Amino acid sequence: MYIYGVPGEDGIAQAINRSVKMTYKLLERGQIPGAKKIGGTWALDPEVFRAAMREPGTILRHPKSSLPPESVSAMANAAA
Repeated sequence: MYIYGVPGEDGIAQAINRSVKMTYKLLERGQIPGAKKIGGTWALDPEVFRAAMREPGTILRHPKSSLPPESVSAMANAAA
């Protein structure tokens, strides 16, 4: 059984450093690893999220982004 440590869209938005509006869109599309809706409230398992973010190629991008994931990953790597 998982214990979800970050409840609600506001808390998840803060945890992943995104706006609440963008976070909600990402949640509804299933694009945030470790996020689950429990009793009508979104929650985030931080351990699952961190593990997914360590995987190569895992990115959080704007749901309407026209850039392919490879381009976004390349830009992120260049900025680092």
